[in-house]
Amino acid sequence: MPDAITTKPRVRWHRRVPQIVTVVYIGGLAVWATAGREPAAFSSTIAAVCLAVLASRRTGVVGAVSWGLAIVVATLGAPSANATLDAFAAMGTFSCTAAACIALARLPGDGGVAPARRLSATLPVAVLVAACCLTLGPSLYPAASLAAWLATHSAVRNGVAMILSACALGGMTEWTRRARRLELEVVERALAARSLEVVAFSFALLLALIAPSDARSIIRLGLAVASACVVAACVTSDAVRVVRHARRATALAIVGGGVAALGAIAAEGSSTGWVTAVTAGVALAIGSSAAFVEKPLRPAGGAWLDAFAHAREDAARTEPDEAIRAVLLALRAPNGPGQPSPELWTLSPPTQMTVDAAGYVREQTAELPSDLLAVVTAEPEGALRSDVLDALEVRRPDLRPLCGWMAARGALLAARVASEGQPEGVLVLPRGLRQERITLEELRAMRGTCECLAVACRARAASARMRATVRDAAERVEIAEMRAKHCTEAQAVMAARDSLAEQRLARGAEVGIYSAVARMAVEALERRMASGRPVVVVGPSGLDPIPFVARAHLRTGGSSGALVVVDATDPREQELTRWLDARSSPLALAVGGILAILDAAALPGDVHATILQACMEHRAPWEGGGRLGVQLVATIVRRPGAPAAEESYLSGDARGAFGEPVVLPPLSERPDDLRSIVIGELAREGMRVVGKPLGIEPSAYARLAEYDFPGDVAELSVVVQRLVASCRGDMVRVADVELVALGGPNRQSGQSVALGGRVRKDPISA
Repeated sequence: MPDAITTKPRVRWHRRVPQIVTVVYIGGLAVWATAGREPAAFSSTIAAVCLAVLASRRTGVVGAVSWGLAIVVATLGAPSANATLDAFAAMGTFSCTAAACIALARLPGDGGVAPARRLSATLPVAVLVAACCLTLGPSLYPAASLAAWLATHSAVRNGVAMILSACALGGMTEWTRRARRLELEVVERALAARSLEVVAFSFALLLALIAPSDARSIIRLGLAVASACVVAACVTSDAVRVVRHARRATALAIVGGGVAALGAIAAEGSSTGWVTAVTAGVALAIGSSAAFVEKPLRPAGGAWLDAFAHAREDAARTEPDEAIRAVLLALRAPNGPGQPSPELWTLSPPTQMTVDAAGYVREQTAELPSDLLAVVTAEPEGALRSDVLDALEVRRPDLRPLCGWMAARGALLAARVASEGQPEGVLVLPRGLRQERITLEELRAMRGTCECLAVACRARAASARMRATVRDAAERVEIAEMRAKHCTEAQAVMAARDSLAEQRLARGAEVGIYSAVARMAVEALERRMASGRPVVVVGPSGLDPIPFVARAHLRTGGSSGALVVVDATDPREQELTRWLDARSSPLALAVGGILAILDAAALPGDVHATILQACMEHRAPWEGGGRLGVQLVATIVRRPGAPAAEESYLSGDARGAFGEPVVLPPLSERPDDLRSIVIGELAREGMRVVGKPLGIEPSAYARLAEYDFPGDVAELSVVVQRLVASCRGDMVRVADVELVALGGPNRQSGQSVALGGRVRKDPISA
């Protein structure tokens, strides 16, 4: 049921204005009646207007009781001799009490085998109308003899009207509780409403005795507050929360009300503040121990609630049989050692389990009645109560077998034990020495216990099925172990092979990353890949970004996942059908790892959109595909002097998915790395061609450092290959560089001119 207190249906202004204007008028009339000399009139008017503003935003019984309460508050500061304000106060009280009676009559049923009974609020509303007319009689019929007598005896008139209103409200509450005693939530709300009424009326009478001059206004305010509490108890969504709050309020009223009354009596006529300080200290102590104070007011003294709490803790044991034994033993405690044990009826296998006083489990094969589980499932909170069956035994012949079955066991109720909607059994609790009915709060606590118990029942059933098939599964387990061992070894070989291939792939990024700009780029790439989000890598033409991706993958601890590299310039990779094929799609091959797309800007728009959507939604794009865990890394080439390729690639939703790209600096921006790259390339190429690593003279390196290398590392590799091929010794000399790579010297400038490049100075050369 929706919570009408927190639900705020939109009310148009032309409907809200009359309520606010009415309260403002009554408050202004009260201020005018006191000639503006009473601060209480101003305070009550301001409070009433605030309540009216809030009341105008509500509809139904909530709006009616809020509006009536605002009217009553507006008349608090008025003089007692003002007949007009007295009539308005009576109308506000009528609005509050009538709304409370209607809210009680409209309480919905909670379903189950107990029929929902509808009550009528005609009789209590008629009594409230009579009480209101009794108050308004001298104003409506001034010429009548009875009205003249009532006008001279206003105390009797108002007293009788208030008593009638209180009796109508209390009678409607008690009638609802008794007439609908089989409906769980209705009974809980009616009991909470009755408790709140008693608290409100008690405080009103106490304040009226302390201040008899304002007794009429105080009692009317008490009626209005009691009506508001009844409406709140009826429209709040959670009935258990209503019961707990009502119990807490009752406990504090019983204990704290006496302290407040003693403090008020002691402080009367005294100017010292010690009485107030002591009263406040005692009130704070009572408030801090509210849980202890309300403990005696819990149902059955809280024995069953504590038992259910202990049972939930015991159900968390690792062994299912031990957990079931502990739960049954905990639920046996409230009835005492000499009473029958709770019964747990399981479905698979069909058994009945009990526990004796010594804590030993008794188990026997037994089956539940055929229709018991269906009836229990349809009941509120999944619990069939014996008092409901007893009340329906005559009218429902189909329930008589279940009634006899429950009576034979002395059962209080039968609750369904289910986990995730799947029934595992039925828990039967004995009545024992308990005489009072089971409450909704206890049923909610028991439902939590049954959910915990269902886990143990499911594990026990699974264990029984496993024990029944263990002999037939022995050979299969042995074969499976052999296959698993073979698969593990094969997987280890494949993992080592993939790791070796990835390390070889990352070898190109292990040398020449000593400069600050290179280190920043590499660390940024490692951070982005460690986050698991899609990454776009932008690099110059001639610099292969895949070694950097492989190196970052190895260093971020993701080497267990696969690294799948796709060349977007390959025509086969540009076909959408390939990406939608569950067997050959690169997305399927890269599950659990990284999909690196080389030159991703070359992919068609539909292919790129499919890949991006699959990686962002973590769902495979082919039909019937499930969850897809792939990290996307796209590489883009940036050519010097040309528009950035990522500007067209990272447009629209792609920029929000990838974020800022990781830019790999060109070789021209990291001259500190040139020496290590040249030495490494010469050593590797020398070993490959002549069988030994080659070196380079400082002057020859200085000539290489003056060259800009527009083709980046790829061009440098070609230059090194030509140098190794033309070298006739162990060292590359200036003549080899000028002859093979850079051409002749520029005599006029004294510097070497690189063909196709510009002249630059090596920062570490002389």
